[in-house]
Parts: sequence; C-alpha cells; structure tokens
Amino acid sequence: MLRLVMGLGTRAVNRVEGDYPRIVALDQPLRRPHGGMQDARRFSQHDVDLLNTRSNSFETVALERLIDEKVPVDLRLIGTMDHELTREMHDRGKRDGEHWILTFDRLFSDTDFREVMQRILKTLETCYGHPVDIEYTVNFGGGGAFQINLLQCRPLQTKGLGSKPQIRAESEMKMSSCGPAATSSGEHLAVHQEDSLCGAGGLQSAARVRQV
Repeated sequence: MLRLVMGLGTRAVNRVEGDYPRIVALDQPLRRPHGGMQDARRFSQHDVDLLNTRSNSFETVALERLIDEKVPVDLRLIGTMDHELTREMHDRGKRDGEHWILTFDRLFSDTDFREVMQRILKTLETCYGHPVDIEYTVNFGGGGAFQINLLQCRPLQTKGLGSKPQIRAESEMKMSSCGPAATSSGEHLAVHQEDSLCGAGGLQSAARVRQV
C-alpha cells in the first residue's frame, strides 16, 4: 500500500482535517471506494506543503493557486481534470481556469511506477527479512520519466511474528548480497548510499534507489 501526495510528504504523514492523501493498493492501484466525482473531489488533497526557496520558509498553498500560477507540474500525470466543477465555476463567473483532482491515476496507468515500487519493496523485504515501511520521494523528468529517492526504511510493525526483526549491519545491506530485483528487460534496482540523516531511530543511512 502507498500514500501519495503532491509536494512535501508532511501531508501524507500528518493527519489534516478535510485533506486526504491518495491511498493506493499496489495490486489494484486504480480501484477506489468513492461513489462518484463528488466523493473523489471531497476525499482528495486540496492543499500542498512546500518549501519557498525565495523566502526560505515552509508554506501550505492551495492546489488551485498553484494551478493558477502555472507551476511547472504535469497535472495530466498526477491529476484528473474536474470538468463538472470547471464548467460550474465558469458559469457562475467565480473562477476562470481549470479544476483538477489529485488522483495519480495516469502515474499508474501510463508508467511502470507500480511495478518499480513493488520491486523496491520486495527487494528491501528480502534484505531485511521482514516487511518494511518506507518513506520516499518521486521526482519527475520529461516524458513521464521519474526517479525514486528512498529516505527512510524500517521494519513494518506487525503482530504474531513471535520474534524481533534483526536489522542487518550496513556492510551486509549491499544489493549484491541481497540479490537485486531484475526486470524483464534486464534492468536492476540498486541502492546507493548518499549521506546520513537523523531519523526517528537516531542516525540513519540515507540511500537512493534508482534503475540502472
């Protein structure tokens, strides 16, 4: 299962009243419990957390404002245009421009993002010998290309295992010893150590996951 938001991941981690991340089951990523566009509109992300590099400050900005300011984001890949609301607002003369709902549908239907995330989670589960909970970012390039950066990885809290997961030493966490996950095209997933960061469990290794 994944939680997806646009912007900083704070809106995926912190519960915010009236704002919802996209919850995705990787076996059926396009399936949602919504009863129609009204539910999809309501139970979606409406505000975006970001870093203002000009003022060097954290900000929460309405999605509509970012759309109006034409922030260079491929909305077609992460959103679904709300034609009904766009027409309604235009007819009332309240707001010109387009209305979008952040669904991330085409990210799953038009790219191999789902398959890549499944391979990453399976590879890490093999390395840890236990299901994992990860934090990550996705950066987009041209033509739907993307890069996934792995920020944190920890054992997933479960019941009934009967034993405490043993985290392997960093020297043992090489992909060569874990067995990299190969794709049908011969690609592999590799983990590269980039730096260290201070996480909930103290100083942790930060790593980048990419296709090579």
